Formats: sequence, structure tokens, C-alpha cells
Amino acid sequence: MAISAHESIRNTIARWPLIMDQRMHEKLPTTFSSDAIFHYPPPIGTIQGIAALTQMLKTLEDVKTYHSLGTQIIQMTSATTATTITYCIGVHVRTGEQARKSMTILGHYEDRLVKEDIVGEREVDDDGWRIVERRVFHDIPPTEGQPFPALA
Repeated sequence: MAISAHESIRNTIARWPLIMDQRMHEKLPTTFSSDAIFHYPPPIGTIQGIAALTQMLKTLEDVKTYHSLGTQIIQMTSATTATTITYCIGVHVRTGEQARKSMTILGHYEDRLVKEDIVGEREVDDDGWRIVERRVFHDIPPTEGQPFPALA
């Protein structure tokens, strides 16, 4: 069954929290173009390409994450291009020596997407939409280093 471009784009963007939270880095090519550009707030800055993003994600080995996407606007700019704004919440909890410290980020993503021709095997819901540029914004200053209260 064919789905609309909006739903395909929504599915593409929805893969990111699953990739992050479940550490499925091998699925990055189902969401981002190989040379995608990522603009993060300092101290991370700009990253280009899936390989560089994968390296950055490996620095978070001692961090458990939980991301949730919310309000979203999709604007088709042509039959094969789109821009989106997606609100997000990211919870980051350290393990190991800094266990119980957390950081919660309330922000949004601004994405540019293109529809690529997919050759070979692909996911069932993959219609070829890929993020080629993502800008990450922290709309409310992150809460950092807050220990969790003891659970009763």
C-alpha cells in the first residue's frame, strides 16, 4: 500500500530516536544521506557525513538516551524535496562513574530532506526520503548534571 510523501517523511524522521536510543547506528543510512550535514549547538558544532556522526555517537557509549518527537510541520518544496520542523525532548542519563547524572534537552530539529532513488533492499516503509541537513536547536537551556531523586 502506498503512503503519502508526508507519512514517508514522518517515518524517516521518526527513525532517529530509535537509532539513538536503541544504538542501531547501522540504520543511519535509512534516515540520512551519506554526506548529510548536522549543525549542533556548541560544543559539538557542525558534523558532515554519516561516518563522522557515527564517531560522535560512539563518544556517548556511557549515556543512555530517550528521545521523543512531538509537534511537526512538513512543507513540500517540490515533489522530491521538503523542509520540516520537529519538536523534540531528549533525556540523557550517564552510567558508569557519573551514574545518575542526567541532562534533558527541550528543542527542535529543522531538516531539509530529499527523495533519493533506492537501489537494492530497503525497509518496508522506506520510500527513499533522506535528511540532507539537520539543524539542532536547544529552545530551553538544558538541565545538566542533575542527580535523580531517590525512588521510594
